Amino acid sequence: MLSFHDISDLSHAPDNLLPAGLSALLAPPGAARSRVIYQQQAAGQTGALAVGSLPEPLPTLMEQDRLGAALTAMGADPAAGVVLAGEDAAATAGASFAPAVWPAACTDMVPPTTVEEIGIIDAGIAFWNPAFQDSHGASRFASFGGLTLKSGELLAGETLDPAVLTAMVARGHTSAGDRENRQQLAALLPSSVYAPVAYGRPLFPPNEMAHGTAMTELVLSTASDTARLHGLELPQDVVRDLSGGMMGGVLNGAVRALVDQVVACRSDGNPFRMVLLLAFGFLGGPQEGMAAPHQLVEQLNATLASYRNLGIEVQLVVPMGNHLQDQAHATLPADRKLGWRIQPDDHSLNTLEVIHPGPVAKIKLIAPDGSKVKLKRSRKALGILKHGGKAIGAVWHQEVGGGLLRTRISLNPSATRQSGLAAAPFGLWQIKLPKGPEAEVWILRDEMGFDANPATPSRRSWLEDGARPLRDPNGMPFLDDSAAPAGALVLRAGSGSLLAAHSAPQITSVGAQWQMAAGGMEQCWYSGNALDGTAPERWEDLAAGADPAHRPIGPFGRRAVLGNGGQRRYRAAGTSLAAALAAGSMA
Repeated sequence: MLSFHDISDLSHAPDNLLPAGLSALLAPPGAARSRVIYQQQAAGQTGALAVGSLPEPLPTLMEQDRLGAALTAMGADPAAGVVLAGEDAAATAGASFAPAVWPAACTDMVPPTTVEEIGIIDAGIAFWNPAFQDSHGASRFASFGGLTLKSGELLAGETLDPAVLTAMVARGHTSAGDRENRQQLAALLPSSVYAPVAYGRPLFPPNEMAHGTAMTELVLSTASDTARLHGLELPQDVVRDLSGGMMGGVLNGAVRALVDQVVACRSDGNPFRMVLLLAFGFLGGPQEGMAAPHQLVEQLNATLASYRNLGIEVQLVVPMGNHLQDQAHATLPADRKLGWRIQPDDHSLNTLEVIHPGPVAKIKLIAPDGSKVKLKRSRKALGILKHGGKAIGAVWHQEVGGGLLRTRISLNPSATRQSGLAAAPFGLWQIKLPKGPEAEVWILRDEMGFDANPATPSRRSWLEDGARPLRDPNGMPFLDDSAAPAGALVLRAGSGSLLAAHSAPQITSVGAQWQMAAGGMEQCWYSGNALDGTAPERWEDLAAGADPAHRPIGPFGRRAVLGNGGQRRYRAAGTSLAAALAAGSMA
């Protein structure tokens, strides 16, 4: 039997309360404290962020609606928002700092027309790979660092000493040097993917493909010989959260950290122009429909504008997303049921997001066994879902502006080894709107990303309507919804990247194409569209800049790319590859 129980009305909640906070909400007493990323009251308009632990367990603060008071006691600004960022074994006070002050705008400092610097924010960048050296044997990387995510400190970048970078590049051409470099990075950049994880298995083992290394090779394949590279490693906790909630919390700080890293490396004070590749796209939802751009886009625009005032022109390049066939978006009218398929043996959380007009949310949720519950929400409310008397999920309802409401439904994994956490039923869940205007439904990317333990796999969920055609008579996936029959609810429209969904002058979205035998270009079967079905701002052929033996062949082809410190190549495809090619060609 499925049932629903209110916890409280919320005046304040973390931006990614669901799904990031679900395990903490349902965890038994005595669980570790939740780590958060927040802006201190003294930070003003600088955007500086700190990392700390909540003074009390998250369930207590949510049930009693005391998060705002707790944040204020930590010196945080509750109005600026807060993001959950994993857990700490012991609570640690937040960082205390003097806020940075931006210099006055220098309107006479006009950056050159040529791009001199290329930044890469990614994970697993083996910058010592011999392929990343120029004709004189010098590294194309002028600087390298990582984003620190540690309680009691600022969210900031740690940059390798130039002598350390040079030494790592010098020994990186051997297997022994590759291992030593990884061990040294684990110590120097403890938040990065090179640091140990559960079961002692790194997220990117030396003999497997690492995303950041592939991105670097593709950037260099189309970049000029004079452009310099600068790398910034994302924290491994962010990499594993593919829902995008934690990425949204660190992204603005990561951009600032990398641009400041480039400024420190140049040390000449002259204006310059750079391209910044952010190839980790994510499902942020909703993509459109709000009266104003999402807060994250506004923050990024403000950051990029502040650098422009200093004579630093930064162009951010993002992938459109690989979600075109993922069945992750649907339009749901009243009195229709929409299926949500949860797989067995899934050790990841699963989250559904419903965007609908206000003032009251009325949703019927049906479990795979046929039991059902009505979710009638009219406030910023949080509640617990139970099945058979055991808590298996939560429902969070909030206003998101423009007269719209957002309801997130997060379920526990269908298989779990975590003590005190009940597994949610797998199978076909369903939702229904009894009456009112239609709603937009999204699945937040719910795999954990990179499984530290192969015995506990994370699997995706998807939407079903019983009508959506998957392939045409020739066996090819459809690229849009023009062939969808009447009654189809699941759509191919809708970008999987929140950044790519909004039009901003200094953010370029990139889609992937392949070359047909007849000579024309065709959209890749996975490359996403915007919500209205329009194309990304830029297309790239995945064969661009590749040797003949490394090029993808046909619509399902994959390009052979470098993936670690050695010369072994791995076949890969995706709009992140297209974004990397675009970033290189801009320099």
